[in-house]
Amino acid sequence: MKLPLLAAAISSSVTIFACGPYIQPSYLSTPEPYTFYLNNANAFDHFLSTIKDLLPPPDKFPEGKSTMDAEIIDFNHAVQKFFPDISPEKKADLEQNFISLLAIHRDTGEIRFENPKLPEELAEFQLFLEGRSYLMKNAPDEIPEAWKKLLALPPEKRHYRTAWVHFMLGCHFKKDLHQHYENCRNAVRQGFTDTAGLARRSYILEVRFGEDILCMIKRELEAHNSGFYPNPYPDDHIHDSITDKDTICKILKTVDDGTYFALISDPVCRELLAISDPSPRFRTLVKNFKLRNADICAYYSYNNGDISEAREFIAIMEKPTLLSLYLEAKIARHDGNIPRAASKLRQWLKMVGDAPPADQEILKGESDGYGYFRFSKDVYGILGTSMIMRRDFTEAAKFFFQAEQETDVFEIAEKYMTLDELTSFTDNADKIPVKDREKTAWMLKELRHLTARRAFREGSYAVAEKYMPQEHLPRLKAFLEFSKRSKDTKLSNDERALALYNAAKILRHCGMELAGTQGEPDNFPGNLGNNIPGCTECKYDSTLGYWTLCDDHMKLTRQVPGFNAAKDYRSIPPHLRYHYRYLAAEMALKAGTLAEDQELRALIHCFGGAIFKKRSNMEADIFYKRLVLNSRKTQLSQLADRLRWFPNIPVLNKEIGSPEPCPSLDAVKELMKKAFHASR
Repeated sequence: MKLPLLAAAISSSVTIFACGPYIQPSYLSTPEPYTFYLNNANAFDHFLSTIKDLLPPPDKFPEGKSTMDAEIIDFNHAVQKFFPDISPEKKADLEQNFISLLAIHRDTGEIRFENPKLPEELAEFQLFLEGRSYLMKNAPDEIPEAWKKLLALPPEKRHYRTAWVHFMLGCHFKKDLHQHYENCRNAVRQGFTDTAGLARRSYILEVRFGEDILCMIKRELEAHNSGFYPNPYPDDHIHDSITDKDTICKILKTVDDGTYFALISDPVCRELLAISDPSPRFRTLVKNFKLRNADICAYYSYNNGDISEAREFIAIMEKPTLLSLYLEAKIARHDGNIPRAASKLRQWLKMVGDAPPADQEILKGESDGYGYFRFSKDVYGILGTSMIMRRDFTEAAKFFFQAEQETDVFEIAEKYMTLDELTSFTDNADKIPVKDREKTAWMLKELRHLTARRAFREGSYAVAEKYMPQEHLPRLKAFLEFSKRSKDTKLSNDERALALYNAAKILRHCGMELAGTQGEPDNFPGNLGNNIPGCTECKYDSTLGYWTLCDDHMKLTRQVPGFNAAKDYRSIPPHLRYHYRYLAAEMALKAGTLAEDQELRALIHCFGGAIFKKRSNMEADIFYKRLVLNSRKTQLSQLADRLRWFPNIPVLNKEIGSPEPCPSLDAVKELMKKAFHASR
């Protein structure tokens, strides 16, 4: 006789409340489980790599000292150059004179005497200080005469202060700062001294105070190319970066059409806007130009839902990139062209090994606050779904494994592969190339356990023994031994019934570890925890290990499989959550029918009722009636008849609530004596 609910399944699918480790979103339940967006920092690095030939060669300007230290260092170096044989005393006098000049021209107010004169060979230092003092006090509209004289000196006599003059002119005359700062950098390139690192500093000041946006963009990109400028897209906000995406978008809203078109007409700025300006205006105007970063434009178009425009940008690319191949695959999937999608993604896999990290991770995504996912994982995920559509389940599982998508690997392993395919995949999974061995080590362990449970459900017990984790292997062997004894016709019916009862106990209490499905309906490991979120009526009895569920959550313990018996659903688990308990109940029914001793029969029926009495009175009532009708001479049966339900006897509850086997019929009778005395 089968229990009523073993013969029929509930027709609606519901969600089980369960606690467990975080599981990645599934590609099999949605075409795009992650939301990806442009990784601005990597997109900028990718952009720089595409325009290197459009920028001047990288400079190697010094980082520099503080200005005070740099002035003294330069002066001492000049003294050593022009007066190599000077005595230490005279050298000290010259240095003191220079320090006095610095104090006077910095207007400290501490020294009040005539300016000490320096030798003619060191005139550039005195001229520079005079010009700087005049500039700071008078703010003239023209270059100070002292600096005009300095710049008129032969190059060898203005070696130390030429770059300083041009830098200071850029700081003062803002209208022409672009030219002055460029003169400063050119002077350093020609070999003039830059102990203070003014050439590097000129880039930042030019971007901060400049008025020509085209020039400002180029200067910052040159600085980036030379490694002189902070990353425009760091974790913390960095000021004074015109190539920052938010900054440039704000600026572009204020420029007129003429300036905007001038930016687009410049090859370097056009490429920068390709990664920084997601506006339709840019994508409309740029279509007539050659564009190296068209893949970024295609990304913006695809993101805005304009698939046709995305195709146009991909078509004008000189050669494919990782991003363009990824987008082509997405578009192919959108068109339903699965072979093309798979082809593009396989091409991506061939290219990714030689690509720089910035290109590999040009997209990034965040899921539920649990961390960031590289879009390389998404490539494997899409390939996995493509292989599912081609019914190549082993290949699909391989790609999901590389994507570290345990949800989808386990889904395929449970529902699509044959057992032979699954065991072959499990044996070779550790050879699949992956990045995170720590994560996949956990997946391998879970996959072996899943294979064992799947084999158990299909009756392939030798396979189950091979893959079952060591901690569960003793229970499996005990179950198999008791099952074998229950079929041995050389034994008495009571011995066979006792063996079947012991096997049923193991399946009832250890069935999740031996036979539970990874996904629905069992949701291995299936622990509901000590509380159910949002419900105060469900209670857990830690002594008995039972839940007393409210009516609503009682219904959630039965449901149909998630794929609803699709064509490729080759290994269909039972429809009921905790299905092994129902199987254990069926074994108890058989054991009760087989047993001849009424006390053994009563114990078995009491065990069968315990499986259901906290969940479903309808199923438990079957065992209750058998307990009362088929074991009338036992005290347990008589007590149950008086109570009109199963007696609640602690010593009996301990026996039927444990997977430990009952050793013999004598032990059963001894247990019944203890139970009777405890119930009086």
